[in-house]
Parts: sequence; structure tokens; C-alpha cells
Amino acid sequence: MRLVSALIAVYNAEQFLREAIESVVHQSYQPVEVILVDDGSTDGTPQIARSYSQVHYFHQSNLGVAAARNAALAHASGEFVALLDADDVWTLDKLEIQIEYLNQTSEVDVVFAHEKFFSEQEMEKPSWIRDEIWNESHPAYVPSTLVTRKTVFEKIGNFDLNYKTSPETEWLFRAKDMGIKIEVVPKVLLLRRIHNQNVSHIPQKQMMDRMRTLRASVKRQKSRNLEKI
Repeated sequence: MRLVSALIAVYNAEQFLREAIESVVHQSYQPVEVILVDDGSTDGTPQIARSYSQVHYFHQSNLGVAAARNAALAHASGEFVALLDADDVWTLDKLEIQIEYLNQTSEVDVVFAHEKFFSEQEMEKPSWIRDEIWNESHPAYVPSTLVTRKTVFEKIGNFDLNYKTSPETEWLFRAKDMGIKIEVVPKVLLLRRIHNQNVSHIPQKQMMDRMRTLRASVKRQKSRNLEKI
């Protein structure tokens, strides 16, 4: 079996981290190495992470999620890489299904999956979530569903430190612009937690980063078209 590196970037996630780690270490697919980079947490995150013998724990000063994911990637030794946000939960068959898909479709290098939202709190639907997907499963191009061959990072590069809220989206656009084949497994493999801490910052800051991402993508495409002339 081929090794998968599960990369978790963490900042002050003691409330949810244990459940996230459990969803990785109990995957039906093995072997999996868990690489957790603590981005300067000030809560009980280090103690929780270090309580698992399966977790390779690294600490850095607070540099942001892109820097934390890049640091985790630098320690990854697996043929495949999977990302997980510290407040989300994988289904226990997630890696088995996605790795099998990648093994059977060699032309595909990046695969996502469907997700479903959940919350333990009495919360109204956040404004950034569309009504039609609030209670339904749906395709999710989010970090916690991503699985890719590690060689893709050698082609595309790491996450851009200039993108503070959505570096994975910018990375995905770069991958698409370079012709990397991306597909979605039509099955719910992620339970995406909605809580008070992950709803307030999203619309304005992410919109700015997404506009920058789109402009950069258009610029790359124009440059390629000019080279063909």
C-alpha cells in the first residue's frame, strides 16, 4: 500500500482537534502519516496533538495557514497528500475511496469529494452558504476534501503566502491553468463543521483573495495565448 501524508494546519483548535485527528488515524486505508503544524496556538492544541503517537507534531510562530500547510508539506514523505482543516471530520472510508480512484485513473492527479455541513450548536444558516446546499450533500472544492499526488506540488509549487484566507483556491487555479486533471468523487467523504469561529471572517476577506486569484488566472491564460501566436 502507498503511503498517504495527511496534513493538518492548526491554530487554536482545541475544541475540535481531537475529533479531526481521530477521523484520520482510524481511516480504513493504511498506511497514513499524520503531520500536524501548529501555527502558534495559545490554547491546548499542543497537548492534544502530542497525546497521539501517530501524529508528527511541529510548531511555528503564527504565520498563517499557507505557511503552515507548506511546512507540513516539507515534512511529508507519502506518495499522496491529503489536507484536513482542524475543525472538519473525514468519513472513515475517505482515503480508501479517493486513493482507489487515483490509482484507477492515472490521468487524474487531484481529486475532491462531496461534503455535508453539520453543527453541534443551534445556528442559523450562515449567509455565505447557499440555501440549496445547507441541508444537502454537494461537491466541495475545499481543502478538507483534497487528495493529490505529491508530485503535483513539484509541478505547481507550494501555497502562496500572499493569500491569507484561501491559499488553496489560488493553488487550485494554478493547477487548472497548467492542465492538471481534477475530478470529484460523487460521494460524501467530508463532514464540514459550521461554528461561530468560521463564519464571520469569510465573505469580505475571501472575496478579495478570490478576485486576486481570478485576475492572476486570466493573466496566465493571456500570457500562454500570446506564446502560441
